[in-house]
Amino acid sequence: MEISRSAFLVIFLFILFFIWSTYITLFKLRIWHLNRDIYVTNKKTMIFYLGFYLISLILSIIIVVLVLKGLIYTIEYTFDEKGNRIAKDNEVINVYTSIDFLLPALYLLTSLIPFCLVLYYLLNSKVSEYIKPDEVLIFYDNYSFNIDEVAKSYYVLKPSKTKKGNQVEKTVVYESYISSSLIFFKLSKKLFYKNIIKKTVSFVLYSPYAIPNGLFEKNHKNLICMYLIASISILNKLLVQKITLEELLKNLKGLTY
Repeated sequence: MEISRSAFLVIFLFILFFIWSTYITLFKLRIWHLNRDIYVTNKKTMIFYLGFYLISLILSIIIVVLVLKGLIYTIEYTFDEKGNRIAKDNEVINVYTSIDFLLPALYLLTSLIPFCLVLYYLLNSKVSEYIKPDEVLIFYDNYSFNIDEVAKSYYVLKPSKTKKGNQVEKTVVYESYISSSLIFFKLSKKLFYKNIIKKTVSFVLYSPYAIPNGLFEKNHKNLICMYLIASISILNKLLVQKITLEELLKNLKGLTY
């Protein structure tokens, strides 16, 4: 099947940039792996991305094979007596140095590396922490904290260097981070609550700064309880139809236990 070179380039550049855009997730999975506090939701996320990269890897292998077999090409050719590919201008085509092969090969490599990393994280991470609804309610009854301080707490993404050598840091504040869950509110309450839980667990595992003082141990479990409780007040400021902690806790199953 002949494909125009411009269309071939556009398709593969789009695919490559799309795959590269997911690489930031690998840093998140690495942090979870290093923290060793793995919840069910973290494990499910790892499985999801493993499946995503596996599908991408299989697709890339199929495309490479089709290119090598001459079923996909951008330049029409024939074979000479020695089996070489000859273009219309009688130029010998080396398929291994052609754009037809190099882009699919780069796509294969782009899929293989994250697949191997996620597989490694998945095999070396097991669910080690659990939070049940009654534990959150016990925390709610026994400890107090400043909601505004929780809302303003933040984590900083690992800085990367720009082309000029300057370090760029991204600060993620809990209030704005959790507010992004509102896009699910009108679509599905279940998805909305589950997204709050997933985001909260992920946020805490990033080891946020400016955590409010409280008479409780600052371990991941207690912090997740605190942030889940605080999320209700934070989001209710933006909602006409208010939500409750009890409704949120009904969706913990399958995510934190």
